[in-house]
Amino acid sequence: LLYLTYLVAALIPDVPRAVLVNIGDQGGAKSTALRVARSLIDPSSSELLSPPTDMGELAQAANHHYCLYLDNLSSLRDEVSDVLCRLATGIGFTKRKLYTDDEDFLFNQKVAVGITGINLVAQRPDLLDRCLILQFERIPDDLRIDEDEFWQAFSKDKPYILGALFDTLSKT
Repeated sequence: LLYLTYLVAALIPDVPRAVLVNIGDQGGAKSTALRVARSLIDPSSSELLSPPTDMGELAQAANHHYCLYLDNLSSLRDEVSDVLCRLATGIGFTKRKLYTDDEDFLFNQKVAVGITGINLVAQRPDLLDRCLILQFERIPDDLRIDEDEFWQAFSKDKPYILGALFDTLSKT
């Protein structure tokens, strides 16, 4: 229910959103849950991203994606934690234009943020206050299906899922 609520809220532009944090055992479909969300909210050829190495790269990545979904984190630097908080609630970044002294690009950003990891990498209180933490358990072998089979079934159901999300959004 929390995941479905997150999906509806993520469709609303320009509002602060919870940071979706999927944690749990390997084989629990944490990354798949983010891929499903990405497919419904912000289809992109790069479904999940690796954490950028500096804040400029993070700002650039956020500028090119409505959903900034970082996959398989094992730690989170303090400055990245701070920026993820700001991206969820709204932030402005500036970057100097090439070959100029005083002209800037201004990025005003408020994006849907999600992260996955086996452990809870969000440690700082300001980020934890903004997190929707979902615990995933390993899917038992007898309940697993082939990934291609899953995506085929999802693609078949996707129009109905989107319709339900939009119906809920219109009532919200």
